[in-house]
Amino acid sequence: MEKVIKKTDMLRVLLSAILVEEGFNVREDMGDVDALARQIAAQGQKQPLKGRREGNVVTLTAGHRRLEAMKIANEKYIGTPGFLKDKIVYVDVIAERLDDKDRVLEMLIDGDSSKPLSNKEMVKGINRLLAMGVDQKEIVRSLGMQKSQAQAYNLLAVA
Repeated sequence: MEKVIKKTDMLRVLLSAILVEEGFNVREDMGDVDALARQIAAQGQKQPLKGRREGNVVTLTAGHRRLEAMKIANEKYIGTPGFLKDKIVYVDVIAERLDDKDRVLEMLIDGDSSKPLSNKEMVKGINRLLAMGVDQKEIVRSLGMQKSQAQAYNLLAVA
Protein backbone atom coordinates (compact mmCIF):
# COMPACT_ATOMS: atom_id res chain seq x y z
CA MET A 1 0.00 0.00 0.00
CA GLU A 2 1.30 3.42 -0.97
CA LYS A 3 1.96 5.83 1.88
CA VAL A 4 -0.38 8.80 2.02
CA ILE A 5 2.00 10.89 4.09
CA LYS A 6 5.77 10.65 3.98
CA LYS A 7 8.36 12.00 6.38
CA THR A 8 10.43 14.89 5.02
CA ASP A 9 13.73 16.38 5.98
CA MET A 10 12.24 19.67 7.19
CA LEU A 11 14.38 21.00 10.00
CA ARG A 12 14.04 23.82 12.53
CA VAL A 13 17.51 25.33 12.65
CA LEU A 14 18.88 28.06 14.87
CA LEU A 15 19.03 31.15 12.65
CA SER A 16 22.55 31.99 13.77
CA ALA A 17 23.76 28.44 13.06
CA ILE A 18 23.13 28.44 9.31
CA LEU A 19 26.43 28.49 7.46
CA VAL A 20 26.67 30.72 4.40
CA GLU A 21 29.45 29.44 2.17
CA GLU A 22 31.54 32.38 0.95
CA GLY A 23 31.34 32.76 -2.84
CA PHE A 24 28.69 30.06 -3.37
CA ASN A 25 25.74 32.34 -4.12
CA VAL A 26 25.76 33.60 -7.72
CA ARG A 27 23.38 36.44 -6.87
CA GLU A 28 25.06 39.83 -7.15
CA ASP A 29 21.96 42.00 -6.67
CA MET A 30 20.03 41.07 -3.53
CA GLY A 31 17.25 43.52 -4.46
CA ASP A 32 15.00 45.15 -1.89
CA VAL A 33 15.76 42.88 1.05
CA ASP A 34 14.27 45.44 3.45
CA ALA A 35 10.81 45.03 1.88
CA LEU A 36 11.15 41.26 2.27
CA ALA A 37 12.26 41.80 5.89
CA ARG A 38 9.11 43.84 6.60
CA GLN A 39 6.95 41.11 5.06
CA ILE A 40 8.64 38.41 7.15
CA ALA A 41 8.41 40.60 10.28
CA ALA A 42 4.67 40.92 9.72
CA GLN A 43 3.82 37.35 8.69
CA GLY A 44 6.74 35.15 9.71
CA GLN A 45 8.68 32.80 7.46
CA LYS A 46 6.46 31.48 4.67
CA GLN A 47 9.01 29.69 2.49
CA PRO A 48 11.72 27.40 3.86
CA LEU A 49 15.39 27.81 3.14
CA LYS A 50 17.23 24.92 1.51
CA GLY A 51 20.51 23.56 2.74
CA ARG A 52 22.86 20.63 2.95
CA ARG A 53 23.08 19.03 6.38
CA GLU A 54 26.31 17.51 7.54
CA GLY A 55 26.02 16.52 11.19
CA ASN A 56 24.99 19.60 13.17
CA VAL A 57 25.95 21.99 10.36
CA VAL A 58 23.51 23.23 7.74
CA THR A 59 25.16 24.96 4.78
CA LEU A 60 22.78 27.22 2.87
CA THR A 61 22.03 26.21 -0.71
CA ALA A 62 19.07 28.45 -1.54
CA GLY A 63 17.37 31.29 0.29
CA HIS A 64 20.17 33.78 0.76
CA ARG A 65 17.77 36.75 0.41
CA ARG A 66 15.31 35.21 2.87
CA LEU A 67 18.05 34.53 5.41
CA GLU A 68 19.33 38.10 5.19
CA ALA A 69 15.76 39.43 5.40
CA MET A 70 15.09 37.43 8.58
CA LYS A 71 18.19 38.92 10.20
CA ILE A 72 17.07 42.43 9.22
CA ALA A 73 13.53 41.71 10.45
CA ASN A 74 14.94 40.77 13.86
CA GLU A 75 17.12 43.90 14.02
CA LYS A 76 14.69 46.51 12.71
CA TYR A 77 11.07 45.44 12.82
CA ILE A 78 10.12 42.55 15.07
CA GLY A 79 8.97 43.74 18.45
CA THR A 80 7.72 47.07 17.12
CA PRO A 81 4.02 47.92 16.58
CA GLY A 82 2.44 46.19 13.60
CA PHE A 83 4.98 43.37 13.46
CA LEU A 84 5.55 40.06 15.23
CA LYS A 85 6.44 40.48 18.89
CA ASP A 86 8.98 37.63 19.20
CA LYS A 87 12.25 37.53 17.31
CA ILE A 88 12.90 34.76 14.81
CA VAL A 89 15.21 32.30 16.53
CA TYR A 90 14.61 29.11 14.53
CA VAL A 91 13.96 28.89 10.80
CA ASP A 92 12.52 26.19 8.57
CA VAL A 93 15.10 24.53 6.35
CA ILE A 94 14.62 21.71 3.88
CA ALA A 95 17.68 19.52 4.29
CA GLU A 96 18.75 18.10 0.97
CA ARG A 97 21.40 15.48 0.32
CA LEU A 98 22.99 17.11 -2.69
CA ASP A 99 26.45 17.07 -4.20
CA ASP A 100 28.04 20.34 -5.31
CA LYS A 101 26.62 20.11 -8.85
CA ASP A 102 23.07 19.59 -7.61
CA ARG A 103 23.48 22.41 -5.06
CA VAL A 104 24.35 24.83 -7.89
CA LEU A 105 21.40 23.61 -9.98
CA GLU A 106 19.09 23.96 -6.96
CA MET A 107 20.32 27.51 -6.37
CA LEU A 108 19.69 28.45 -10.02
CA ILE A 109 16.21 26.93 -10.02
CA ASP A 110 15.22 28.29 -6.58
CA GLY A 111 16.63 31.72 -7.47
CA ASP A 112 14.00 32.01 -10.17
CA SER A 113 11.25 32.65 -7.62
CA SER A 114 10.22 36.05 -6.24
CA LYS A 115 13.36 37.88 -7.43
CA PRO A 116 14.64 36.01 -10.46
CA LEU A 117 18.36 35.74 -11.04
CA SER A 118 19.66 38.04 -13.75
CA ASN A 119 21.05 36.54 -16.94
CA LYS A 120 24.55 37.48 -15.72
CA GLU A 121 23.94 35.58 -12.46
CA MET A 122 22.56 32.58 -14.36
CA VAL A 123 25.61 32.56 -16.64
CA LYS A 124 27.86 32.64 -13.58
CA GLY A 125 26.12 29.52 -12.23
CA ILE A 126 26.18 27.78 -15.61
CA ASN A 127 29.92 28.48 -15.93
CA ARG A 128 30.40 26.88 -12.53
CA LEU A 129 28.51 23.78 -13.69
CA LEU A 130 30.52 23.60 -16.92
CA ALA A 131 33.75 23.84 -14.89
CA MET A 132 32.52 20.85 -12.86
CA GLY A 133 32.20 18.88 -16.10
CA VAL A 134 28.40 18.91 -16.26
CA ASP A 135 27.12 18.14 -19.77
CA GLN A 136 25.39 21.02 -21.59
CA LYS A 137 22.32 18.88 -22.32
CA GLU A 138 21.97 18.06 -18.63
CA ILE A 139 22.11 21.76 -17.75
CA VAL A 140 19.42 22.61 -20.33
CA ARG A 141 17.27 19.68 -19.17
CA SER A 142 17.66 20.69 -15.52
CA LEU A 143 16.94 24.38 -16.09
CA GLY A 144 14.16 23.57 -18.57
CA MET A 145 11.68 23.35 -15.71
CA GLN A 146 12.15 27.07 -15.06
CA LYS A 147 13.45 28.46 -18.34
CA SER A 148 12.42 27.82 -21.92
CA GLN A 149 14.85 25.56 -23.75
CA ALA A 150 15.71 28.42 -26.09
CA GLN A 151 16.54 30.68 -23.16
CA ALA A 152 18.58 27.95 -21.49
CA TYR A 153 20.57 27.38 -24.71
CA ASN A 154 21.09 31.17 -25.07
CA LEU A 155 22.45 31.37 -21.51
CA LEU A 156 24.67 28.37 -22.25
CA ALA A 157 25.98 30.08 -25.41
CA VAL A 158 26.90 33.16 -23.37
CA ALA A 159 28.59 30.97 -20.75
